[in-house]
Amino acid sequence: MVETSFYNRFTYPKTKEFWDTFDKTSEEYSSDSLNYITVKRDKVIFQLCYSYGLRIEEVLNLALIDCNFSSQPPESYGSIYIQNVNSRLIYPVFHEATEDVRKYLDIISTDNKLCNNKIFTTIKGNILSKHYMENRLRFYNSKLSLIQRIESINLFRQYYIADILRIKGLSQSFINNQIGNNITNNQVYLHLQPDKTCIGGRYV
Repeated sequence: MVETSFYNRFTYPKTKEFWDTFDKTSEEYSSDSLNYITVKRDKVIFQLCYSYGLRIEEVLNLALIDCNFSSQPPESYGSIYIQNVNSRLIYPVFHEATEDVRKYLDIISTDNKLCNNKIFTTIKGNILSKHYMENRLRFYNSKLSLIQRIESINLFRQYYIADILRIKGLSQSFINNQIGNNITNNQVYLHLQPDKTCIGGRYV
């Protein structure tokens, strides 16, 4: 059995306070307010980067048709189709993360403001940008001490890679497909290398 508990992740202690900030912030608003929905949206976007290993551009381009949580191959909890030059299917490793995704999809399922069927949009229904999400990250960081902050959206993807490289039992081909890189052909980030036997890669 592959150990994929979200809360046992190597990087979880580094991010716990950040995730707790979303719960505290959402409690400031009524559940039917636009601000509440915005906080839930932001959390899911960052969760997809952290728990699915997606780049922020990949997340913001997701459409409803790309998510298939009825797909249940071994050791996964549904699938997400990434449409780009190197299109691939992503199978979530940390199943707790899918709960927030499902809840958000329930919220927007009756929303008529989806922009070109994109899952994530502004309150007015416009397309989100990386710059916009960087500003949202700064907003949540402002609620945290310096040592608790996530300074870059790119860190979520690095944390994900660091975590799955530490899970015993995942095949090399599965890891390569999840992160969209061939980690045997790239220069390693030293802090991502779990042990002397693992060949890691540099990811951006």
